[in-house]
Amino acid sequence: MQHDGRTIPCQVSMVALAAEAGRPPALATIARDLTPLYDAERERLALQEQVIQAQQDALRELSTPLVPLAEGIVAMPLIGTLDRSRAQQAMEKLLDGIVQHQFHTAILDVTGVKDVDAESADALLRIARAARLLGAQLVLTGISPDTAQTLVDLGVDLSGITTRSTLQGGIAHALAPRTRTPDRLQNGVTGSPAGRRLPA
Repeated sequence: MQHDGRTIPCQVSMVALAAEAGRPPALATIARDLTPLYDAERERLALQEQVIQAQQDALRELSTPLVPLAEGIVAMPLIGTLDRSRAQQAMEKLLDGIVQHQFHTAILDVTGVKDVDAESADALLRIARAARLLGAQLVLTGISPDTAQTLVDLGVDLSGITTRSTLQGGIAHALAPRTRTPDRLQNGVTGSPAGRRLPA
């Protein structure tokens, strides 16, 4: 213990000294302050934690990549398990990309997602709804027959989401010319004024 009352780690060594003529045996005590060693170990552990965190961030970044395909079109292939934490990360990254790069179509490919359950299905719906709120269309691709059966058994409603069986099909859909809704609808016929019959 130091003079200010703080306790410090020490390594204590004791050595017995031979007795001299007319004197009793003595015991020598040597105390070594281990504070520098403890401080160095704490710094090493803190640095190791930073390295581990950086590696985890890099792995998460690789597990939810944004792949621009064309102007306004982006794909996000997902691989592995889609749990709550990963789904939240995917949604945040996709929404940030939609806002920053003005993507109008986002392809979410789940070909590599394993074991789609109620939690992961709900995550996909939340991602689709969030993308629509930002004005982007979500195309869900890579749904296997087993995944489709699971979604049906869970009662998941995908009516508001464009789906394609393969990533290639989703890309083709996204790159297809976007049709415009007619501005006016008169007498049940759309088209130019020349195409409408004038009153007699």
